[in-house]
Amino acid sequence: MRSTMTAKVLLCLFKDRRQGRSVLTSVTRSTALVIAFFFLAVMSPAMHAGKRHWTYQDIQARSQQIDAFIQERLSEEQIEPAPLVAESTLLRRLYLDLIGRIPSIEEAQSYIDSSDPQKRDQLINRLLESEGHVSHEYNHWADLLRIKSRMRNLPGQPYIEWVRNAFRGNMPYDEFVGQLINSKGYLWDDGATGFYFRDAGMELDHMANTFQVFLGTQVGCAQCHDHPDDSWTQKQYYEQAAYIYGVKTTDSKMNRKFRGLGNNKIRNDIDPALKAAARRMVRPLKYRVFESKTALKLPDDYQYQDSKPKSKVTPHPMFGHSVDGKSDASLRQAYAEWLTSPANPRFPTVVANRYWRRMMGVGLIEPVDDMRDGVEASHPELIKFLADTMVEIGFDLRVYQAILCSTKTYQRAALPDERDPLEPFLFHGRPLQRMRAEQIWDSVMALIVPDLDERPGSVRVDRNYEMARFLKEKPLNEILSTIEKEKKIEDSMRSAQSKVTQMQRRLVHTQRAKRKGPQKVSKLRSDLNQAKESLKVIKAESMLAQLPARKTNDPRWKGMSSQWVRASKLQSPAPEGHFLRSFGQSDRETIDNSNDEANVPQALMLLNGPMLEYLKNGRSELASALRGTRTKEEKLDLLFLGFMTREPRTEEKEWLMSEWNQEGDSYMQKVAWMLLNAREFSFIQ
Repeated sequence: MRSTMTAKVLLCLFKDRRQGRSVLTSVTRSTALVIAFFFLAVMSPAMHAGKRHWTYQDIQARSQQIDAFIQERLSEEQIEPAPLVAESTLLRRLYLDLIGRIPSIEEAQSYIDSSDPQKRDQLINRLLESEGHVSHEYNHWADLLRIKSRMRNLPGQPYIEWVRNAFRGNMPYDEFVGQLINSKGYLWDDGATGFYFRDAGMELDHMANTFQVFLGTQVGCAQCHDHPDDSWTQKQYYEQAAYIYGVKTTDSKMNRKFRGLGNNKIRNDIDPALKAAARRMVRPLKYRVFESKTALKLPDDYQYQDSKPKSKVTPHPMFGHSVDGKSDASLRQAYAEWLTSPANPRFPTVVANRYWRRMMGVGLIEPVDDMRDGVEASHPELIKFLADTMVEIGFDLRVYQAILCSTKTYQRAALPDERDPLEPFLFHGRPLQRMRAEQIWDSVMALIVPDLDERPGSVRVDRNYEMARFLKEKPLNEILSTIEKEKKIEDSMRSAQSKVTQMQRRLVHTQRAKRKGPQKVSKLRSDLNQAKESLKVIKAESMLAQLPARKTNDPRWKGMSSQWVRASKLQSPAPEGHFLRSFGQSDRETIDNSNDEANVPQALMLLNGPMLEYLKNGRSELASALRGTRTKEEKLDLLFLGFMTREPRTEEKEWLMSEWNQEGDSYMQKVAWMLLNAREFSFIQ
């Protein structure tokens, strides 16, 4: 199969573009295959090294072959492809698809003004290597992995940071999945253990989620009975789950070790309030990922003839090649090697298809996570080519996205007509798509916050989790004395914080009343500063004072709300009623359950919500840029560049300038409001 694909690559490279035919017209299929095998023999070490640098020529060759697959099908169906989009439209599309937001005014202007013929390819590389790309990738995978800021018993931040760092370092996708499956220990030692803590105590459900995300196969039905619409049986489900059933997240030994700290009957000499604090602070030490020897058995009500209820299950894969792990490998390690192996065709196919849908609007196989017997791709040869490409590039997701962005297929205009989901989509243009919730939020933030991608979010410190980290290696008696000291500090901090809060309220009330003189206000302000200093002194005595500072006083963001950050740095998921949830952000309960459907609350939030007030902030990027303009025409051009990444059309400019001249300078805010609420703003053209 790979040699056939390579022959096609060669044919594509020798294509006579001027005459629309191959210059190798006299070459037979067998000769082409000989050339392909020669090509593989010479280039194989480089092509399969995975870590080699993929050049512009490499990427273009793959992109051209993708276009050839698409064009061949369009020609068969006698469908004319849509034209290529304008430069400004492609710029906006690349930003939204690669970093999840529209370009800032400065970024858009710089690109449009550039005359460098290679600027598009340079932009793609720059975006893929940016912090904005890390944010966008995190949003994508947080939906798939159902990542939350707070898991059942532990904070989600270490897991979140592990995922971010994986994409920041461009970790190969197969390694990313392998590290998740093989993770072990405490969450603070290995953030990837969040993969198991997310489904703590639900080993069978965890296996079904793993299959759906990484193998695009929904096998959950087979947990209770043979799958009604596919070939999976209940026994097969249990045989597959047996590989990771022994992975546990609660350590009973730790439970026994700390039982004396929280049981009044055992330790009557300990104050009950101290016991409660001890129980709370050591609780995270019970949670670690480790492998037990627990064997999986069929359920009590198993009703099929191929085995008996409660019989022990022998691990066996549901499909594909057999699991041939190393002799010293655990069941889990063997399972990870089987799942991520290039010999497992579903693994590269699923991720290739997921990213194709993300970049092109529709998957070659739909749905992307329900591959079952009888489901075919719209372009079977292309999906095989993409899966082979994914393996050959060493599962480098940045290279893969660069290949897709470089195709003419990607650069074609959006189609105005709604597609029929029951008919195969042939990619003669791009389906018109509404931005996801995170993209809309981040795009508005890009008009407000300077250097948005660099701004860190505020992370809530979980005191119990952090204390457990300090207490992990200490003996029991020292743990108790440390907790007793820390509890006294906690009580003092709580009292001091309450005092600060009361004094802040008193100061605000006094300032508003205006009956008191400036001396009274000055005295209250002085007392408040002293109370704050006292609180700082108390906090410094805590063991948690050793933690690195979480807040930044960067002057770039002075006077801006701590919530004005990328969606990836806010609480995950956002609370009910937040802008992100109103616009369809996933609740992270089930896999990839976000939606981009419009509704009335969304319209009301844009029409009457706080977004326009945020944009009017004097330090916002939009306000700063507008101060640098002189004429109304310049202001109008800048508003369109900021919101729409384009110049206003002639008819738009004539009408808006006429209204502006009649209403005066206050009309500028109305223009900003209209552009924010325009359908064009929230769609990927």
